[in-house]
Amino acid sequence: MISLIAATAIESNEIKTRMTGITETKCGRFPLLKGRISGHLVSLLICGVGKVNAALATEALLSLRHPEVVILFGCGGAYPHSGLQVGDLAIATQEIYGDEGVQSPDGFLDMEQLGLPLADYQDEPLYNQIPLITPMINEVRAMLKPELISKGQSLITGPFVTVSCGSGTDSFATAIARRTSGICENMEGAAVAQVCLQHKVSLLELRGISNQTGDRNMADWNIPKATEIVQQAICELLADWEKAIKT
Repeated sequence: MISLIAATAIESNEIKTRMTGITETKCGRFPLLKGRISGHLVSLLICGVGKVNAALATEALLSLRHPEVVILFGCGGAYPHSGLQVGDLAIATQEIYGDEGVQSPDGFLDMEQLGLPLADYQDEPLYNQIPLITPMINEVRAMLKPELISKGQSLITGPFVTVSCGSGTDSFATAIARRTSGICENMEGAAVAQVCLQHKVSLLELRGISNQTGDRNMADWNIPKATEIVQQAICELLADWEKAIKT
């Protein structure tokens, strides 16, 4: 089974319409749909917004089953100088907890500087950076990029940053981007990545870009465009899944 996770229904409505033979149930307290897309057995979990909801939902899911891969998807905000524009697609190479730490007079101190690991993996402490078990990034990029280019859109891979406090000012966005080298901001990814890592489950994270981080101006946002592009990408992957997972 391929497990799909999205924070909200609005980010996953097109996926739901593509599913056949749907059954609805619960995974803990979280809504879970089961069905097929392009012949592949899939589940769609709506985890809710934020790190805690994402971690609880993913733990509930992976405690019950060990999927072939988890695909986390939704909207994201592009950081300055990432090269991403609204309507582009981003794929995570790693996840970073962007605001776990302390804001001090001398600047931001992350968890490693504080000496407080958040988890461990293969007997090594994990601080703000959470690696992804994702062997198929190159194949996925090669599959999706030509179609996006034909539409005048870009696909960029790089570190994603997960925050509880979004970057709603230019100075805040620039500071996080410089500190993390992140390309895309979200509110769930690092939590899902941490749980997947502990369960040794592969994670692929895709985000459609809905906005630029920085001084907040909702008139420049395009959530429908972002959700459309990321869900179309997932459906394209599932239509040729064997090619996507070739390593």
